[in-house]
Amino acid sequence: MNDILVTIITGGFSGAMVVAFLSKVLVNNMFKKSLVHYQHELDLRKQSLQTELSVNAEQLKLKFSQYEESKKSALEKIYAAVATTSISRVKLMNHHNYKEVDNFNAAYFDAFKETFDAFDMSFKKIIYAYECLEDNAIYIDDKTEFLISECLSKILASYLKSHFTLKYHHAVAQTLFKSGQLSIDSAPIDFSKFSEQVQINWQELASEPKKVLKNTIRDLLTPNNCL
Repeated sequence: MNDILVTIITGGFSGAMVVAFLSKVLVNNMFKKSLVHYQHELDLRKQSLQTELSVNAEQLKLKFSQYEESKKSALEKIYAAVATTSISRVKLMNHHNYKEVDNFNAAYFDAFKETFDAFDMSFKKIIYAYECLEDNAIYIDDKTEFLISECLSKILASYLKSHFTLKYHHAVAQTLFKSGQLSIDSAPIDFSKFSEQVQINWQELASEPKKVLKNTIRDLLTPNNCL
């Protein structure tokens, strides 16, 4: 470049060539300035896009995290709702030992009342479980929803059958009591065996849905599934 300028100064180029050369230099300089300016704008835009993408990614991550947390909470609620449909073993077995009671008849009918109350409470729990499942069904797949719904239906049917059996034995006990024949030997129902069978039936019906729900919740809590 310096050699060319010296040539121009010493008269090595004609006037037309000088003009052409200077025009070319001017155009190149303007192009370089435009290129630098354009590159600067590209860098700013790139930085802006990266920031925007980073913000969107964080927002998406937050939304996904909130969804996962809501899903876990929903699954826990459904699991708890299913679990509470079990008739308390303690309630059903409080009065199974009548040999040491002073008034067998009174204790025996108290056991009937307590057992009927336990069934009434469990029927309410089943209704609540259905409502809980419906309210949180968006967080579980159709297969799991059907499994839990079917489970609740079977538990309800099992309880209704046991409740009918209980009513039948209660009527028999009342007849024996009125005739003065109710005793520990003539008692129509063994509450210990009855409650045990009710619990066994419930465990068989609720086992698979509880397992599915627990495994789903555990999957949500494993580090590999966390963002």
